[in-house]
Parts: sequence; C-alpha cells; structure tokens
Amino acid sequence: MALSTSLIDSLEGYTRDKYELRLDKSKITRLFTSMRPAYTEAEEYFVQKYLMCDEMVAMGMYQDGYGNCLFKIPNEDGSPSRTLWSCHTDSVHREGGVQTVHYDPLTDKFSTPDGSCLGGDDNSGTYIMLELMRNNVPGLYIYHRAEEVGGVGSAWIAKNSVEMLHQYDRAIAFDRKDVHSIITHQGSKRCCSEAFSADLSEKLGMNHRSDSGGSFTDTANYDHIIPECTNMSVGYFNAHSARETQLLDYLWKLKDAFVRIDCEALVTERDAQAPVEWSMSGYYGYGDSLIKPHKEARTAMGWSKQDDIKWRQDKKAKKEEDKKAKKEEEGITTEDLVAIIPEDDFGPKSKKSTKYDEDSPDWDDFFMQQTD
Repeated sequence: MALSTSLIDSLEGYTRDKYELRLDKSKITRLFTSMRPAYTEAEEYFVQKYLMCDEMVAMGMYQDGYGNCLFKIPNEDGSPSRTLWSCHTDSVHREGGVQTVHYDPLTDKFSTPDGSCLGGDDNSGTYIMLELMRNNVPGLYIYHRAEEVGGVGSAWIAKNSVEMLHQYDRAIAFDRKDVHSIITHQGSKRCCSEAFSADLSEKLGMNHRSDSGGSFTDTANYDHIIPECTNMSVGYFNAHSARETQLLDYLWKLKDAFVRIDCEALVTERDAQAPVEWSMSGYYGYGDSLIKPHKEARTAMGWSKQDDIKWRQDKKAKKEEDKKAKKEEEGITTEDLVAIIPEDDFGPKSKKSTKYDEDSPDWDDFFMQQTD
C-alpha cells in the first residue's frame, strides 16, 4: 500500500526533528562539560579556542578592550539590527576543567554527579546564542566576560561604548532560571516595559509572563541606555548548586521560537532616561533564596523597620520550607547511607580534571557545526 504524500511529509518531519534534537543534546552536553570560572585559564581557553578561533574571526567575531566577544548580523535588507543578544562565558565552578554530565530521558533533564553545579548559568544561554548565529538571526551578539563576579564585562561596555549601545532598542539576555520568566525588574529596578514583555510572550507562544523578581544579569548594566532590557528563562533550576538541572526540550523549543519570530518588530515603550521605577516586592535569587530588595528601592519606597522584620521572618520560613522540600526530595540522606553502607561499596567516584589534556572532550566538531 502506497503512503500518502502528507503522511510521508509528516514522517520525514518527525524524523528530522528527532535527529536535530539528538544533535542539540550532543552540543549542550559538550558545553556542560566545561567548568570555567571568571579569569581562569579554563575560561580563556574556551574563549580563544571556540569563540575567537580562526573560523569565527573570519566570520566577524571580535573582542573589545575588556575581552568581551562581539558578533554582528544585519537584517536581511542590510540595515543594522536594533536587537542586542546577551550571555556570559564564565561559570561559578570552584575550579576550571572538565566535568561529567548525565542526561535522563525520563525527566528530560541534564545533571552532574560531580557535586558541583551543572553550569546552565550560562552554558544554556551560550548554546542559544550560537544557534541564533548559525540561523542568521539579526542582532549584536555579546558573549560577556566576568558576569558571575559582578557583571564586570558589561559594566566596561556601559562605560566605554555608550554610543554603540544607543543603537539598540532591546537587549535580551538568556540567563534566567525556570521556564516562564520575561524579567521586567532587575535588582528591584524596572528594566523593560510590560508592553514589551506581553508582545514578546505572544510572539514566542510558550506561555511566558512578566516577572518582576529578577536579580542581576549583564543587561541590567544597560537599562539606563537601552529602552527594553530583559532576561529570559532558559530552563535551568537550582542554579549554582549541586542539585542544578536543565530541561532539554524547553531549551530546544525556546531556541526555535527565537529563530522563528521577528524581534525587530517588538514593541518599544520604555524610556531609558525616565525616572527609575522601583518594585517593592522581594525577589528570588540563586537557589530560590529570598533576597532583600535593592537598598535604593527600600529608600525610595519608604522601607520601614516592620518591613525589615517581615522580610527576616519570610526568609526564615523560606529556608525551613526549602530544607523540608530537599529532605523529601532526597528521601534518604548521605548520613543515612554512610551509616548503612560500607565505604568501599559506594563505587568509583566521578573524576574532575583541571587540565585540558588528551582526555578532555574534543569540541572542534561542535563549534564547527555552529559555523556551517
């Protein structure tokens, strides 16, 4: 029996999607194996070998005076894009090197058994930006340096490249936990308008919503220059901890959504020079710990001693809630295991390397595919 054309097309599409998902899984896994704290040899190795390699430089990648890596893609008609894309090259690992990464197809999550963080912050953002570049999505791509130690690379740009930043209407970072956030406030200060958030959410079609609880990423350093600055959820959870995980399917769909939509047509409403709009709500930082609103926000909105007492109470309650949830999630503690299982029965330990030797992953194929 001959198959119909529509059925053949459907099967081909399904096969193609599965192949692309497997390929992306391999790319993301290779990124997650890299541990690269700011200012370490590991970060510099990553930047020089894979962002500033000959192939990337030939395509237009360049470094500024601080070491941030920048790449421009114009609109189809040759006009300059008004969109800035943001991620960062450093991670919060204690040391540089290579780590083991696991993927569980039942939960669709990446994790690491090494006792250190996975590094979705910001390998996930790095993956999305490389993919957007590979698909010729217009914009200025900035791979920031030293975000995890205070946004130093982006602060350098904000101070030394103001004229360049004025050329952009929106700065979109890929550096946020969870699967729903379009950040409207960073450090209690508004960074993008509700109209922009709503328009972006509608175009993406993935049920995102405005989130005023942002802490900090590099686009916060541009909010006094660029009208719409935000940070997007990229699907990681429990960042900066040994329990960090990353969803594959969400990351893949988010990448495809940004390839599909026209960001140049997004609403621009916020005035970057307008008086600062503060949010009094507490916001959640890394590991979902409750962080006190920014000092300037507390001063501007009349934060009282009663507010401070309530915040302390909420923080204590949140800590107890997290402790209880973690215990329930783990079921049995490490202390319990040590008490009932002989030390020799724990099996081989995962090994970390602080050197890039012949046993390190070969990422050449991965990054070459970004330039195909």
